[in-house]
Amino acid sequence: MQTYLTLVSMVSLAGFYAATVVLARAVPTFVLGVDDSLATRGMLATALGVATAAFPLWRLHWTSLRRLWAARLANGGAYLFAVSSLGVVATAVSAGLLVTRVAMLLLGTIPASPAGWANVLNGLFLFLVSWLLWRHHWLLLRHESSFSSRTGRRSPPSAMTRPDQSPQRRQQAA
Repeated sequence: MQTYLTLVSMVSLAGFYAATVVLARAVPTFVLGVDDSLATRGMLATALGVATAAFPLWRLHWTSLRRLWAARLANGGAYLFAVSSLGVVATAVSAGLLVTRVAMLLLGTIPASPAGWANVLNGLFLFLVSWLLWRHHWLLLRHESSFSSRTGRRSPPSAMTRPDQSPQRRQQAA
């Protein structure tokens, strides 16, 4: 069961991320009027469709996987490590892309026109999505490894709880 949930979670998260990459390119281009052709509208529709299908699929399987971890029926370290590792690479690449595009805009290499701003917004959107996905999984991975090293048990927090606000951390602080 864990293998199925892990695989579907990873594949649907990858599909969601791929759709956001396409959206990051198409939305600023379309909204700023750089390109409102049928091809751009088709990209928008396809990416929205994939994101709309992939996110709930990921969330459903992610929640089921978290329940297995909470019941100590499975270990989530490998999943969290893999997704966090890919996330940090995506965050670094998208941050580099954003800095490059901002520098190009400031130095006049790309024009300060709607097309230039669409490139900067594309980089910003990619960076934010990459960073949010990485941070979410990294916090869970960090908490799981620190909890297991202190207690010898696995107990990842709920998906909505930040590790520094977990009941264990509050008890330690008191």
